[in-house]
Amino acid sequence: MNLKQMIKNELEKDNTLATKLANMAGFKNSSPLYKFVNEEDREMESFQGLLSIIRHLSPDNEFEVMESYLLTVDPNKKTARYALEYASINGLRELRDRLLNLYEANCNNKESIEWLKLYNYESKVIAEPSIRLMQEVCSLKTKHPETSAFKIVLGAYNAYGAQDFKLLKELSDYATPLIENIKDDYIRDCFTSRLNLLLCASNVYRGNLEEARKTGKTGLLASWSNRVSSLICLNLGNAYIFESFDKANDYLQKALSYSDNAHSIAETKRSLSFLHSFWGKDNPYVNTESNRIDDVLDVAFYCISKGQHQLAKIVFQIEKLDKSMMDDHQVAYYLYLQYRLNKNLDDLFDSIKAFRKVGDLLYLKLTLIELAKLGVDPNILDVMGAS
Repeated sequence: MNLKQMIKNELEKDNTLATKLANMAGFKNSSPLYKFVNEEDREMESFQGLLSIIRHLSPDNEFEVMESYLLTVDPNKKTARYALEYASINGLRELRDRLLNLYEANCNNKESIEWLKLYNYESKVIAEPSIRLMQEVCSLKTKHPETSAFKIVLGAYNAYGAQDFKLLKELSDYATPLIENIKDDYIRDCFTSRLNLLLCASNVYRGNLEEARKTGKTGLLASWSNRVSSLICLNLGNAYIFESFDKANDYLQKALSYSDNAHSIAETKRSLSFLHSFWGKDNPYVNTESNRIDDVLDVAFYCISKGQHQLAKIVFQIEKLDKSMMDDHQVAYYLYLQYRLNKNLDDLFDSIKAFRKVGDLLYLKLTLIELAKLGVDPNILDVMGAS
């Protein structure tokens, strides 16, 4: 689908549309818009404005329209650089790789080459964070505000993947002023949403819920990507999961509405299922058809929340769950559920140790709730739940 021809066609249908689209693009009048659509090599000054126009004219075909256009732009100019961020932040891996290969073969602009080097590292850093990769990224010379900031953002991804949350916070503090100094709205917003997603997720995991909510809301306001918005809303929902059914449900429903892939939808539904079970609500999200360990544990928790302990035991027997089949987080949750079923304090204490071992201070709250029922001093519980 030809982007410029599409805009031309829409302009011909509506004489008032040019002014509206020009405003979206940040133009003072419609003249630059007509130059953009009529001149083959002309690019739009504002990538954010271009995206706003496409989302207005063809919201259901955004990715297809953008892909066909971005594969034709000059690899040495700004639109090509911003295209790398667009493809990456939206999880369009095939498009990102095509753009990287296409641009590398035809690029001689030094600034664009900086971008290409960094985005070639991005998928590696996210998939397999390591000290070696971090050193390689840090060794790259960057002379421009956007690439200097993105290099630190990549470091933040590496720190998050390695669960080095202290380093993540340090890199965030360093990256934030660099990002704020970026003049382009789209790139500044994208980097802001990326960084605050990492901070929100790490703070949820560490039980720093007020900070999680603050950074999550900052990231959500800046987000231009449904994928990022979905992940932020998922984490914001989890940040409220033990405190407010309504707030958690609101964010998780938003996460579901933003989700555009099966994995994201499944993760969000698991959180929704946990939320409904925890608060004793009717649970339309529990997945009784799946034999995935996470889903089996979720079914058992649902049964326990309904007082159907015998049914929960049958679920475990049917699925023949064994701790050797589980990761450390699943083991911690399994031990908590075993305590709920059998009231064996050893299971509860082992669950506490397991949650602390993996650093999940959010779900650790499940065990602290049980200790509170046993009359443990609140001050002791506060110390046990501290990061």
